[in-house]
Amino acid sequence: MTPLEHRREPRLPLTLSVLLTASGGYAIPARLRNVSRHGLFVEAEAPVPRNALLHVELTLPSLAGQSRFLLPVYAVHTTERGAGLVLTPGDPEAAEVLGRLVKSAAGGRIRLRRLSAG
Repeated sequence: MTPLEHRREPRLPLTLSVLLTASGGYAIPARLRNVSRHGLFVEAEAPVPRNALLHVELTLPSLAGQSRFLLPVYAVHTTERGAGLVLTPGDPEAAEVLGRLVKSAAGGRIRLRRLSAG
């Protein structure tokens, strides 16, 4: 983390294919590049609108096989190559999924119990 960054904790590298979605059929393929307990950075195939409320759609291994999850996020920083996204508050299941991604990025395995998937 540089002195100018305002993150509560550093982001850890993690690469995963995801889809950014919003109401009205908005969907952008993207690659998750780093993650923290509060947010993530994605490289997107198209511009991500700043201040947009989105969902990060991802598929992860779970005890039931593969599970699809929708993480509600807010685009707080956008660049030509991607977007910094912060998890919106109030969704404990999304927070658990993000926490498991952080654990995986730190060298652990992703092991999720079946959560409500979108």
